Amino acid sequence: MTQRCQLTCSSHCYAQAGPTKGHGTMTGDDWRRVIDEAAAIGVEKVQFIGGEPTLYPEFPDLVRHALGTGLSVQVYSNLYRVRLEH
Repeated sequence: MTQRCQLTCSSHCYAQAGPTKGHGTMTGDDWRRVIDEAAAIGVEKVQFIGGEPTLYPEFPDLVRHALGTGLSVQVYSNLYRVRLEH
């Protein structure tokens, strides 16, 4: 969902993420639409991955949205400075 990450793990990171990378071109509305479409076709679980997904500006709202559609949610985080609301 993003290539932004607080860490710089050039030899470890499969996503080639880092502190200066961006969030891509998909907006929060785009992600909500994908979540809705996934739920509509019977997907049961969504995974939020990055970079560091908690850095995506609408991350908390997208998790709530996914849970609200009945999807199970997994978050793959580096757990580095995770905010309390996450």
